[in-house]
Amino acid sequence: MTVQTAVLIETLTSLGAEVRWASCNIFSTQDHAAAAVVVGPHGTPEEPKGVPVFAWKGETLEEYWWAAEQMLTWPDPDKPANMILDDGGDATMLVLRGMQYEKAGVVPPAEEDDSAEWKVFLNLLRNRFESDKGKWTKIAESVQGVTEETPPVCCGSTSSPRPATWPSRRSTSTTR
Repeated sequence: MTVQTAVLIETLTSLGAEVRWASCNIFSTQDHAAAAVVVGPHGTPEEPKGVPVFAWKGETLEEYWWAAEQMLTWPDPDKPANMILDDGGDATMLVLRGMQYEKAGVVPPAEEDDSAEWKVFLNLLRNRFESDKGKWTKIAESVQGVTEETPPVCCGSTSSPRPATWPSRRSTSTTR
């Protein structure tokens, strides 16, 4: 979440998009830019009227994945996101792995040699598994487009297995 990201968000909202935002990593958020986006052009710090942003510089891994989930959890569960603009593939991986594990009926246990991040990721999915059944499948089915700033052969953390595929044809764009 940088100043450049704030300009992108402003452009998207001025074109009519409803936007929720989370950072693509734990290091890059510029807190002043995130705060400005939350306040918005017609709000104040006391009464923000901008875009929900779930990002701050120096997030822990737990906070990072929590923020990614919050970004994907829209206020009206019957109207989830229809597009994911993803720098790195983590939001895409969260939806796809969540859907995959819902269909399997279980989130697999972490293995001893898994990375700390993968363990946090699996734990987040496991914690939501019982409390919000079908959440990730519903989101995946509503998404009509995914844009990732990653090579097309990569999706998600390099420490994790490649995620499942979308439940039906989706428009996917990859940029560098």
